[in-house]
Amino acid sequence: MLGQRAARRYHARVVDVSSHERGAKPGASPRDENRPLPSLRTLVTLIVVLPIAAAATMMLFISALTSRNISEQLGEELITSATARVGGEVTNYIHHAMRLSDLYARRLEMGRLSATNLVAWEQVMFDDLMTAPDVASICFGNPNGDAVYLQRAHGRLELGIADGSRDCAAVEWRAFPNGAADRDHPLRTYRYDPRTRPWYTAAIESGQATWTPAYFWFGDAGGATETGTGYTRQIVVKGKLAGVLTIDVTLGAVSDFLRRQPFASKGAIFIVDDQGYLIAASEGPVTSPDGRRISLAASNTAFARAVAERAPQTTTSLATAATMPSGGLGPRPIEVEGVGAARANFTAFTPYPGTRWRVITVLPESAFLSQAHAMRTRSLWLAAIAVAGAVIVGVVFSRRISRPIIRLCRHVKRIGAGDFAARLELEGARELQQLAAETNRMAAGLRERMEMEKSLELATHVQQSLLPKTTPGVRGLEIIGHSRYCESTGGDYLDFIDVADLPDDRAFIAVGDVMGHGIGSALLMATARASVRTSAALGNETLGQIMARVNDVLARDARHGLFMTMLLLIVEPADGIVRWASAGHDPALLYDPEADDFHELEGADLILGVEVACHYSDFQHIGIKPGCVLFIGTDGVWEARDSGHDMFSKERVREVIRAAARRGEGSARDVATALERALDAFVGSSKYHDDVTFVVARFVPLEAPVESLPVVSVAGGVAAGGGEGERL
Repeated sequence: MLGQRAARRYHARVVDVSSHERGAKPGASPRDENRPLPSLRTLVTLIVVLPIAAAATMMLFISALTSRNISEQLGEELITSATARVGGEVTNYIHHAMRLSDLYARRLEMGRLSATNLVAWEQVMFDDLMTAPDVASICFGNPNGDAVYLQRAHGRLELGIADGSRDCAAVEWRAFPNGAADRDHPLRTYRYDPRTRPWYTAAIESGQATWTPAYFWFGDAGGATETGTGYTRQIVVKGKLAGVLTIDVTLGAVSDFLRRQPFASKGAIFIVDDQGYLIAASEGPVTSPDGRRISLAASNTAFARAVAERAPQTTTSLATAATMPSGGLGPRPIEVEGVGAARANFTAFTPYPGTRWRVITVLPESAFLSQAHAMRTRSLWLAAIAVAGAVIVGVVFSRRISRPIIRLCRHVKRIGAGDFAARLELEGARELQQLAAETNRMAAGLRERMEMEKSLELATHVQQSLLPKTTPGVRGLEIIGHSRYCESTGGDYLDFIDVADLPDDRAFIAVGDVMGHGIGSALLMATARASVRTSAALGNETLGQIMARVNDVLARDARHGLFMTMLLLIVEPADGIVRWASAGHDPALLYDPEADDFHELEGADLILGVEVACHYSDFQHIGIKPGCVLFIGTDGVWEARDSGHDMFSKERVREVIRAAARRGEGSARDVATALERALDAFVGSSKYHDDVTFVVARFVPLEAPVESLPVVSVAGGVAAGGGEGERL
């Protein structure tokens, strides 16, 4: 606020100076006209001299009092940033295995890899391991006891195959850079039953993809060991267990990464699990000579022993640390034997679900206090020089400084007047040239923003034109529709489809919901709309067949990464029948006011855009009487949130419909109006975070007048379709 007031005062002075130079003084009193105003060069000189003099004086005073505090703050920021970077890099390293596991799971499910012909895996595993240096091994075992794996061990690649039909006899060979295995010279033969391995049993017991605890991954004859962890999962093909896949990473690579950090040359970095055992360290071992994992306190380094006394050792402490604003316990002072005072930071992070690791960084105070002492000395000299030279600098350069400022003010006024094509050229200092370049880029950006807003406005109008303007007039049925987009464009789909061979006493309703909202969702919605209308126009097809055609169109190009739910309904009020096909959409609600009973029209298949050639079933509900209310909506209705982040919920939707229906007397308009008002009252001052679309259809006697109602659509908070700003 103070900065804005200062800017307004300065802007007013610039206007007054400009008016004085032109001889015009609008709104000035006689006293103002006679009072001389200082020149811009004088102001620039004062602006240069006074701040430098004041800053130099304050620098001398503050440096004597707060140099240590500043240095400590810099050290803490250095520790905190290094901790955050290590946590992020380690998490990314771990997630390479998860991404590779997803790739193999898709290959098995799609039949590109066989769960029984494991010899065919060799080249595929080799290619993947060569392009994924963070992955240590790929292993697959099936329920027959067969297994195949490729691992990095003992400085080479080793291929192993176990044959379940021969009592799980396993052979390992060395793999060459071309992907071939040296089958003439086996490395070792032994019994390897994958079904008894921890990674296999962990996947079976969990029933889903999971990580194994840290374990010793392999060891050589000398006893040296390597810790690791594996991402393991069941592979189910056509409802039957095909086997278990695990992708391993070694934690020794994490220690190598920590040692390469610049921070480690002055201090130390450790990663510890929730049991207090070392996962990785920038110095010292993480395992004992006899092949056991060691704790932080058992490490033979001075840094590790010092921080072990201050590190929280329990899961409760870790949970408390993880909820702090810094993500941990924050930098704290410690004493390190042989080093002296230091700062340590303990931050909890979760590289994968179910873990509670900590990154512990330690930096000696001497690493940053020495720079503080040097900085204070330099500040004394700079302050003296600055005070002595401030006057000279201000006088000599005031003219050169004032000219670009005046030119900049004039150029900004031109931009404010809408002349975005004007260019500013400032010579002299590099900063002034950068200022001119940034100002020109700002003007170009403003022009592009205005053009983008026009394009977005056009896209909004185009999408609004795709929505129906009115509901169909159907004998025996009242229909009303509502669609509200949380942005200018959205991904909800609402349509009333006119089919040539469909009788006039029936209504064809389509409601859909694209994942997300915005331009991408709007484009997918438009594609789905065109596909539905084209498929429906073919005639003689069931709703399930129409849905299958739409799915094929969307699934053939799934690179957009968006998916869609859809519900197609044909309502036959004369016979009291509703027929529908659903692609993963929430079921429609049918309310009988006479019985005060809600019924969900359940029955749905796979969402649209996942895979081609899907089958979609047709469902129907019969025996619907006049007075019943049919409600079809998207999840934006019941997932609307208030200021406390509570959802509107389906139960509130039912309450609104029950109250508005008034035991068969309330119209479809009454129900829709009540729901819209209830949503607005619930959301209140908050904003809608998802598109809201619904259709209300009420069964009425066949002799009732047929009425076509406007469809209300709201884009980005502006109503359209049913008249400007019209409410239901």
